[in-house]
Amino acid sequence: MPTKTVYVATGNPALRRGLLAQFEQQRDLFFVPEPSRNGLATHGDILISTPMDCPAERCAQLAESGVRVMILAPVPRDRERQRYRRAGAAAYLPMSVEHGHLLQEVQRVAEASGTPRPLPGWAQEQSLPPP
Repeated sequence: MPTKTVYVATGNPALRRGLLAQFEQQRDLFFVPEPSRNGLATHGDILISTPMDCPAERCAQLAESGVRVMILAPVPRDRERQRYRRAGAAAYLPMSVEHGHLLQEVQRVAEASGTPRPLPGWAQEQSLPPP
């Protein structure tokens, strides 16, 4: 598998450092601390973020441009998960996910053929009250 660039986009410095430390030994993934809030990721890149740092609307924009978005939710909720999946997120995981499982998910997203895209009509649900 060719090297994939993975951006860690969160305003939480401790979370960013923790994620980068977990993956520092990975040879096939190039992790980038990206404090500018997901502005650099491009087609084919992976972006790991949180709902606070990457709302579903931004996720849809990124997915539309070919970025594979992975959301780490502090408190996973089914309704929010569905919203992000419809917005094109490649993964929606609990922030407390065990390191091995998170690495498997990053590798799964990196190896996936095609790029998730927002589903038609996903934006209509934005008028629904928040979960």
